[in-house]
Amino acid sequence: MLWVYSLLFSLKNARTKIFAAPAGLVRRMAAGASFAAVREILDDIVDHPLHVNEEGTREICSTYKDLERDGRLEFMRMLASDYSVKHQNILEKAEALVGVKERGDPVLYNCEKRLHVALTPKFLQLFQAIAKLPEGVKFVVDMRAELLEALQDNSLEDRWQELRKMNESLHDLLSLWFSVGFLHLQRVTWESSCDMMQKISSYEAVHPVRNWTDIKRRVGPYRRCYVFVHNSMPGEPIVVLHTALTESIATNVQSLVSLADTKNLQDEKEDPKKVVAANFYSITSTQRGLQGIELGYHLIKRTVTEILKEFSQLQQFSSLSPIPGFRSWLLGEINMYLSHPAEHSCPLSAGEVITIAYVFQIPADAPSVLTTIKHTLLAQAGMADEKSRGRVSGRC
Repeated sequence: MLWVYSLLFSLKNARTKIFAAPAGLVRRMAAGASFAAVREILDDIVDHPLHVNEEGTREICSTYKDLERDGRLEFMRMLASDYSVKHQNILEKAEALVGVKERGDPVLYNCEKRLHVALTPKFLQLFQAIAKLPEGVKFVVDMRAELLEALQDNSLEDRWQELRKMNESLHDLLSLWFSVGFLHLQRVTWESSCDMMQKISSYEAVHPVRNWTDIKRRVGPYRRCYVFVHNSMPGEPIVVLHTALTESIATNVQSLVSLADTKNLQDEKEDPKKVVAANFYSITSTQRGLQGIELGYHLIKRTVTEILKEFSQLQQFSSLSPIPGFRSWLLGEINMYLSHPAEHSCPLSAGEVITIAYVFQIPADAPSVLTTIKHTLLAQAGMADEKSRGRVSGRC
């Protein structure tokens, strides 16, 4: 079975690129030339929104893909500054709207429409044109991921505000495209495609997949793996949720991801009487470009509905997923208290200090307990880094 997956995984990497590179234009831009050729195409797209300039849109996409990081950043800067809204135009349209409020609904409607057009950045027409291409939606999602990365660069102060506004516009546009009504729920099993299994393994951000036996367990008996997929990104899991069906609510996640019970996975049959609780132990958003768009909550709701169709007697649902960023936040609180105890309150209550001190057999004072917690968290972070560096690759 695994050799079949290996063959399929090799074949999928041989797909023809959709955006063929126009080498001449790329060379001119990479050499530091102006964006004159691109601007000409962009002007045509934004000035004629009802005309589909597929060839020009495809050329812009291929040009962008072949640029290096600095070239892509410059391209986004150009879009954000030269194809954004014109504030003077907005003010004029707003003043015109105020001046016609007594002239009846038809005139008022026309002024509102002009104001709406003035408030809409022109670069959105480019993104909408790209979305009409095969794999165009994925292109826009990946482009926003690079924009989010660029916004973390402290050297962009001169253009940071413009890029931030473009990011907000892209967020709103993608929120519409990825409305939960446009997403399809799909269960992943051992019979699913090699491509889907590979992506789920690679994207797993909470509990790294160690090998094929591990992923086989996570989609096997007493386990459910559901994903959201989008018609414009076929075969691409948008959000992944892993669920364990157990006889009671799990007290720790290690018991759910352990490889100790992976024998005879194919022959194991589920006993509905043993399914008393559903534990959501891992949820991963796979697309950085969809950051800030709430999809995980809706995936959990849909998964609950599907599980109840199988096990109507189920009444206990629990989440064991870690809180993103909690370790960093807690370390920050601990460091502030240890550095300036007179200025900051202890992040633990008196009862929690006593309990943790008893577990670690250390003095029951806040500094000792917090220092121990800090060292433990840092040690675990180091172990996690070592595991991630040794993660199994080539699963197909």
